[in-house]
Amino acid sequence: MAILQPSDFTDNPIYNIALTIQADAELETLIDDVEKNTLQELLGCDLYNLFIADLTASTPQVPQTQIYLDIFNAFCFDHVLCGPQKSQGMKDLLMAFVYFEWHRYNLNKSVSTGIVRGDSENSNMVLAESFGTYDKYNRAVSSYRSIQQYISDNSTDYPSFEGRRKLYNSAI
Repeated sequence: MAILQPSDFTDNPIYNIALTIQADAELETLIDDVEKNTLQELLGCDLYNLFIADLTASTPQVPQTQIYLDIFNAFCFDHVLCGPQKSQGMKDLLMAFVYFEWHRYNLNKSVSTGIVRGDSENSNMVLAESFGTYDKYNRAVSSYRSIQQYISDNSTDYPSFEGRRKLYNSAI
């Protein structure tokens, strides 16, 4: 599966990740893992398999069938009980989760001498909450929940939906 590419993160002002040759390979592995796990949790295994089978062969992959495009693309609708439901789209959702995981796991590095944290004479570490990591994660959760609400409201189109709910996160 290849909805996201490492290059998606180099020119995006919201989810910008500085890449080196090594980081590019690490990011690609993280993307593969986060895409699969997130979409399986979002849709459930059966609907995930149907969604994946519908993706185009060309990269970046996108769905071909309208019911999958409806949940893949950005949308906004009014819900009687929940109020406005909006999704920035699955690509944005996946980018936010990858961004969060990238910054969460890259505070420390595993090297031959053990686990180390980068240190520099000319800079200081910034806390994740200071540069919006949790805001980006919660933006993804908002889209995630809206997609699930859309699927639930249109359950006849998505009878195999068994997604898992996600909660908002904070540094506190």
